[in-house]
Amino acid sequence: MSPESENLFRMVNLLGDIRKKANESNKLELELKESIINIQEILNNRTKRLALKNDKFKCYSLASQEEIIEVFE
Repeated sequence: MSPESENLFRMVNLLGDIRKKANESNKLELELKESIINIQEILNNRTKRLALKNDKFKCYSLASQEEIIEVFE
């Protein structure tokens, strides 16, 4: 993350505040999304290697914002 985005990120503690700052700063939003994607890939790779009673765990792709909205309509 860039120093500018890290400073913005340090100024907030709650998820709602993080969202507000990300909405105010496109750069922060993009960098947070990239960071989250990297973590998701690591977790998916580890989860795919797990098995319970010889059945491997499955990882599903994330729902898009539109799909989430559809579910709650």
